[in-house]
Amino acid sequence: MRRSQLPEVPLTLILAGLALLSAGAVGIVRAQSSDSNPPPGTDPIEVEPIDPTSMEQVFLDGLTRINGIVAADFDSDGYRDLAIIGTEGDASGRLAIFLNHQNRFDRQNRTIAVGTSASGLAASDLNHDGHIDLVVSQHDALSFVILLGLGTGSFDRSEFAPDFDFADGVNPHSHNLVVVDTNGDGIDDIVSAQSESNQIVVVSGRGDGSFAPEPLVMTATGNHPYRITAADVDGNGQVDFITPNVLSGDITICLANKTKFETITVRGLERRVSGIAEGDLNGDGQLDLVTSEDGSLSFGILLGRDGSRFERAEYDVHAGAAFQSPVIADFNLDGKNDVAAVSMRESAVGIWVASESGLANVDPTLVKLEGIDPQICATSDLDNDGYPDLVAGGWNDARVVILLSSRSQHSQHPQRP
Repeated sequence: MRRSQLPEVPLTLILAGLALLSAGAVGIVRAQSSDSNPPPGTDPIEVEPIDPTSMEQVFLDGLTRINGIVAADFDSDGYRDLAIIGTEGDASGRLAIFLNHQNRFDRQNRTIAVGTSASGLAASDLNHDGHIDLVVSQHDALSFVILLGLGTGSFDRSEFAPDFDFADGVNPHSHNLVVVDTNGDGIDDIVSAQSESNQIVVVSGRGDGSFAPEPLVMTATGNHPYRITAADVDGNGQVDFITPNVLSGDITICLANKTKFETITVRGLERRVSGIAEGDLNGDGQLDLVTSEDGSLSFGILLGRDGSRFERAEYDVHAGAAFQSPVIADFNLDGKNDVAAVSMRESAVGIWVASESGLANVDPTLVKLEGIDPQICATSDLDNDGYPDLVAGGWNDARVVILLSSRSQHSQHPQRP
């Protein structure tokens, strides 16, 4: 097995834009985007309250057992399209593309085979041609399907299996991947958490859509790392990695420090963590964590301290039911981060909108979804109105639902004189 430090260059974060979930439920002052700043001396426009329960629901014929959703502009028309991986009939490991024609989503006629145990999906411009590419990882193999975008909604497909020796009796096993520039060379790499070998593995990109044949072991983890995510945890401008370890009941955080990676472990969790999201929850500029814990009807909150230390908050976020895949974002654009998640049992999205005092004592607003048991979701501004929209994929139900934000439901919007 090859173990190596990464090259001696600064690390940068180049993420391919996957968020997760919906919009909030309070009256807000609209945050101004870079292309709609008010003239000097004027006040922001007050817009109508965002009501998640009245979000427009658009249903699409999808796949079952959906475990990956990406929103990105695959056909270069300025609107974000959708890619999902799941099962089509008896065929597992299929990729479906929905092209967004100004909020009318047309599914491509044929799905693409992306491996029978496809478990992770990420987007990036791997070959620097200005078109969005896709990478699919496998649950049961350290191999990847590479889909180089042509800028038309079509892709050139190839497969890649790096040369990596697992210990005797240890099998490849991963649940997702991230595609980021891990060494500051301007080229995106593949990073995955291997659940049986308890390692974070990096496959270095070459900048032309291909990858180095031998992966690097970034760090060891706790027992059975689950989904990995990437963020700048300590605020030094370098990408770090976070993964919950479901069998040891802790969280591994791999901090990038110039030429080396430092691993810290967050312990003291009440239950084993299967889902995690990161963001600043209390406005102190520190990155915090939200955890979904098996058997819990609430989310745990870990508040960041000094960039490399986390403390359990004195409160949990009450859910009242089993929710999974938590995400953090400012869904109502009021300057405070909110939390959202999906519930298969409730067939719903839950949205926790932060109050002036944050998320303490905040109950969720439920958005019921007809005919779908969502187990994964993603957020992007699909209709280009500045508000995040929600995409949820079913497990047993072959459906995808898009929840368009409230602003898109109003025929007239406030206009600045």
